Amino acid sequence: MMVKTFYSDISNGCMSEKKEFYSDSMSTNDIIKDLKERREKLGQLKGFDGNKILIPVPMNSRPFTYRDVTEQITDILSTEPEYDLWDIDIPCDIMIIRNTLKGVVLSYPVADCPVVVVSTKDTFGIAHCRVDLVDKKLPISLVDAVSKVSKAKDSELSAYIGPCAGYNYIYETYPYWATSSDWKHFITDEYSGYRIDLKRAIMSQLIRRGVGNIITSTVDTISDPNFYSDYACFHGAKTKKGKFLTGAYFDTKYKTR
Repeated sequence: MMVKTFYSDISNGCMSEKKEFYSDSMSTNDIIKDLKERREKLGQLKGFDGNKILIPVPMNSRPFTYRDVTEQITDILSTEPEYDLWDIDIPCDIMIIRNTLKGVVLSYPVADCPVVVVSTKDTFGIAHCRVDLVDKKLPISLVDAVSKVSKAKDSELSAYIGPCAGYNYIYETYPYWATSSDWKHFITDEYSGYRIDLKRAIMSQLIRRGVGNIITSTVDTISDPNFYSDYACFHGAKTKKGKFLTGAYFDTKYKTR
């Protein structure tokens, strides 16, 4: 098996149940039903069961908390194989599964801040790396957690950084969340404001922690019309209001040697 990453886009519809993303005429039940149908269609496109998507509930704690949910979810599915995992709330900053748990997707609904996936041949973990949590070194904690559960060497670790805000991510004033001295390399003072290089900031932490194989999405959520973006919406692009999914799962079509 191998770890396969994916993301949805605007064509797949909003991947959140928050009523703020829907018309006033839609009831809560309508939204839930509509989202379930879109999840199932997305799964058909990407190669997984749209009812087996697990969304961690971030705690934003210090130190960051991680959960290996392999046994818990295995137990649930062994008695209720058709259970819709979207309905399960598991609080943690980092969620991990091992390859004995087949067919389960770990994902987050996001707009501009990336989902980061760190994996070995038999384990992977994900985290929603908001800028303030990057400041607190969540990417490093993600690597630590996956390394601890998998007992893998640093040379065996790989990482994926999903779609996120790119070149046009600019603050008018210096961002309040940038408390780490590391940002001096990734925040540029320009005439238009302070430009944030989020991907490079995350890559720097992953490399510093020992991850050598890093893949980054080229998608800039702010400028790409196919992706939702909180930043672009706030600056007038109302059609970009919503959330897309970024996540990963073990692809059973492939086997490691």
